[in-house]
Amino acid sequence: MFQNPFSLKGRISRTEFWLSCFAYLGLISLFFMTMDKSAATIRNTSEHWFVVLILGPCLWLLFVQAVKRSHDIGKSGWLIMNPYYYYQLFFERGQPCTNHHGEDPRVVRLRSVIPDDDLFNYLNEHKRNLGRDN
Repeated sequence: MFQNPFSLKGRISRTEFWLSCFAYLGLISLFFMTMDKSAATIRNTSEHWFVVLILGPCLWLLFVQAVKRSHDIGKSGWLIMNPYYYYQLFFERGQPCTNHHGEDPRVVRLRSVIPDDDLFNYLNEHKRNLGRDN
């Protein structure tokens, strides 16, 4: 999780996207509570640049995470310009296989826990068990 967080390439899972959004909201809330004023009331130029230095990377990180999540469901990153598209990002399951944006993030996570020779057998058995549920 959180590999290359500032890169537009790759895919992230729903879990990582939710965690990114909660971390962003927590950081911004904490930032404004410590500032004790909102961005609209900042009049001093030095305080304004301080806000830009803090919010700039946070906004970029949220933008990049949304693009990566869009890649996970097999869509273009440009769709994040539509505010209603975020509902799809939060709730739609990612593509279960490799797409042209990269490998399934869940499989990448499994590779760190399960050796490569056992991973293929594990995934095939998991698919068979899913077939029994239907």
